[in-house]
This record gives sequence, structure tokens and C-alpha cells, in this order.
Amino acid sequence: MFKLFMSDFYKLFRQKMFYFYLLSIAAITGYLTMVTKIEIQNQYGNIDIAEFFPNINAFSLCLGFGFVVLPYCMAIFMSCFICSDLQKKTILLLLVKGISRIKYYLSKLLVVISIILLSCIVVVGSGFLSGWYFFNLGTVPEASHLWSMLSAFGLFVALQAGLFSVFTMLFFIVKNVTVGAIISILLLFQPVMEKIFVFIYKFLSFAFNIKFDISRYWIGSRFFEPILYLNYYSNVPADIMRELLIIAGAYFLVCNILGIIAIKKYDVK
Repeated sequence: MFKLFMSDFYKLFRQKMFYFYLLSIAAITGYLTMVTKIEIQNQYGNIDIAEFFPNINAFSLCLGFGFVVLPYCMAIFMSCFICSDLQKKTILLLLVKGISRIKYYLSKLLVVISIILLSCIVVVGSGFLSGWYFFNLGTVPEASHLWSMLSAFGLFVALQAGLFSVFTMLFFIVKNVTVGAIISILLLFQPVMEKIFVFIYKFLSFAFNIKFDISRYWIGSRFFEPILYLNYYSNVPADIMRELLIIAGAYFLVCNILGIIAIKKYDVK
């Protein structure tokens, strides 16, 4: 299992596209910071951004841009990384060598988690530097607020892991790079998902007289909440953190079980 993971990890770092992906998310994060600075200056002049977000700092600023950048970029890259083996049937080489399908899936899942961590670190670094340069937000926060930021960051990573467990399962079902990328991006696109949730809500209300807002439990609608609470209230309330961790854990567990079932039913012919 460990050798398989290291092989996948080595394969990841051999891909030029991986470095292009990391440079892209770093550049986009910096670009969004710069554009935000220009828009604020054009509308309000040289105003302190802290007047908009009293608890903001470079760390929370970069996480804010991270939730805009990361999911879409990661969805495309991970679709290419996971679906390419399935689409090209190179998985057969491993299965012939006696590698079990479950170990193959778990190895890919560990790589996905590694990509999430590396991506978040890159965005944090880019966001901190650009936030410090454009908004002068490089001051070191107090210890209490530093703990709040680290907690929000950990929650953000946990929600990303839950979200991309959905996509990992999806990639093993569709087994196609293009289809996987398109569906995952649509799932992230809020206007599309909002219409779906409204339809489901109206259908349940009309057909069964059940008023249930499913959007509250869709992880794609809530993974950005840690940064919002961090910027507006300086920390994530304990009850919200508990709820989000339960949602992230539920998606991680259920979707990966379904993903393992999908890979076990994978037709090798």
C-alpha cells in the first residue's frame, strides 16, 4: 500500500501539469488580491480594508480568495490525474501485478488529500505575500486570533477533503477526464445548484408536504463558511464548527465507500 502511494506521489511530481497547476493557483490568488485592491481604490479611494472586515489579516484574506480559486482548479486537475488511468486503461497494469482495487482507490485518495494540503499551503503563501504587499496585512496576529485562524484553516481543509471525496467518487464512476471535470465544475457552480435545490424543495413541499432545505447539507454550499466567520467574527462558533465537521466527515466516509464500490465494479475489459 505504501509503495503504491509513493509511486502515485512520485508520478504526481513528475507531471509538468502539476507544477503549472500550483503556479496557476498562486498567480490567480495574487491577481484576485490585486484586482480587489484596485476596485476598492476606484470606489472608495485609499481606504483601509479593515474598515470592511475588522478582523481581516493576510492569512484570512488569502483563504477568502482560496475558496474562489481552489475548488475549480483542483476539480480540473484531479479529474485529469485520476480519470486518465481509468480512461487509458493503465490501471490494468497494476491489477495484473496483483494490486487490489481497494488499495488502488485508497492510494489515489491519499494523493488527493496530499494535493489539497499542498494547494492550501500554496494559496496561503501567495495570499499572505500579496495581502501584505497590496493591503499591508502582514502583521502577526495575537495568539488567540492565531489559534482561530489555524482552526479555520483546519476546518477549511477538512471541508475540502469532504468535497473532493464527492469528486473522487464521481471520477471513478464516470472514468472520463472531460465528463468528470464538467460535472464537478457544475456541482461547484452555485447558480446551477441553487436552482436544483429550489426545485427539490418545491417538489418535496408539493408532493409530500415536507419543507426541507437540502442546500444546508450540501458541502459545496458551505465549505467557504470558515473564512466568512473568521473575517466577520474573528472565529468560527463551536456549534458551527461541530456541524461543519460532521458534514465533512459524513461526505468523506459515505462518498469514499461508494467510490470503493465503484472501483470494485470497474470493468477491466
